[in-house]
Formats: sequence, structure tokens, C-alpha cells
Amino acid sequence: AVFMASKWLPLTEVTALWSLNPIFAALAGRVFLNEPVSPVHGVGILVFLGGAICAVDPVTTFGGGRTDDNVWLGRALAVFAAIVSGVRIVFPRHMFAAGHVSCLAPPFWMGFMGLLLPTLAGFALPGFQSGVN
Repeated sequence: AVFMASKWLPLTEVTALWSLNPIFAALAGRVFLNEPVSPVHGVGILVFLGGAICAVDPVTTFGGGRTDDNVWLGRALAVFAAIVSGVRIVFPRHMFAAGHVSCLAPPFWMGFMGLLLPTLAGFALPGFQSGVN
């Protein structure tokens, strides 16, 4: 999804949005592993998120900018990539917490998720099969 987002966004914006994956890893850890999220973590998440929003496109964020639909599609894909990456960070710990799991299972599922989800998203997006212009 990171590479698909780069079709519609500059690589700096894609990287800034994709770097949100620790936020989604913390939230996935809370959901899947019941890990605590303290108020300090919450403030850190909000500061991190606010900084990323400001860094992505300050003109649009603070007014005066114009954004077309393709930019929002690229941003959605970059955030989707961050969500998947965050879940992929927590997924092996969730598998091992479940019990008797081979040490090869987490790398397999992480690779499978990294291959399957972007491939399905690529088929779902109209016009992406033409490649990056």
C-alpha cells in the first residue's frame, strides 16, 4: 500500500503517514494483547498524530490549500499501510501468547499479510494496473 500511495502522493508524505505505524501498534497491542495504554501514552499518541498531520501538508492543514480526490486516496492508502504495519508488529506476540506455535509461523503470516493485503487493494483500485505515472 505504501508503493500504491506513492502514485498519488510525494514520497515524503507517504513516509510521514506510514511512520504512524507505532500508534497503530500501540492500539493493536491494547486490543489484541490487553496491554495498558497510560495517559502518558495517550498524550504521546496525540502529539505524534498531530505532528504527522502538520507535516503531511501544512498548507491544506492550516487553510488555503486545495486538495483533489486522488491525494486523499493516496493518504488513505498510506494510513492503511500504517495500520497493517502496526498490526503486523503485534501479530507475532498475539500468536505466541495463544500457545504452542512454531517459530516459523509468525514470519510466514507477517509475509503473507504483507503480500496479500496490498495485492487485494491493488486489484480493487481502478486504474492502478496501469502503473505509476
